[in-house]
Amino acid sequence: MTTRLSKDHWLDHGLTQLAAAGPQALKAEPLCKALGVSRGSFYWHFSDLEDFHTQICALWRDRVTEAVIAENRNNSPTDAARLTRLMQAAFGDNSGIEPAMRAWAQENAKVRAVIADVDVRRLTYLAEIIRAAGVPEEQITPRARFVYAAYLGQPFLATAADSRFNADDIDALAALMLVC
Repeated sequence: MTTRLSKDHWLDHGLTQLAAAGPQALKAEPLCKALGVSRGSFYWHFSDLEDFHTQICALWRDRVTEAVIAENRNNSPTDAARLTRLMQAAFGDNSGIEPAMRAWAQENAKVRAVIADVDVRRLTYLAEIIRAAGVPEEQITPRARFVYAAYLGQPFLATAADSRFNADDIDALAALMLVC
């Protein structure tokens, strides 16, 4: 007796495959082969490949943006703690999913639109934290963009032995971003 795969299992597997092998891995045949199931199992949960891709994008957005923001708002008592905690989570992510999503966006307009929405959401949240700390209005957007650009650029430095920010570095950088 085989175990029936849930939609969540398929989506989790899709994100893992995207991070490991890129968007070319997000086709029914290689996904089914990797899981040892027929294509019927895939099409039980998704009307077509585009439906699967849409749901992959939605899951990614929810997990790495909406859930992170909600968790950060609910569990960080001060603006400084919110920025530090957010940066610790972002700079500590080694999953490879962020660069994979952005690579996929280079060839897929729908993914590119999701990325654009996520970028706006994340930058808006960063600006909200920085604003709440009392930083002058004209400095909020540049600081939010700087933090976000550093986050997006970090994976491209991953080959250098000391390219990762450690917890003390992140604490100091977060504090610097909130200096008025």
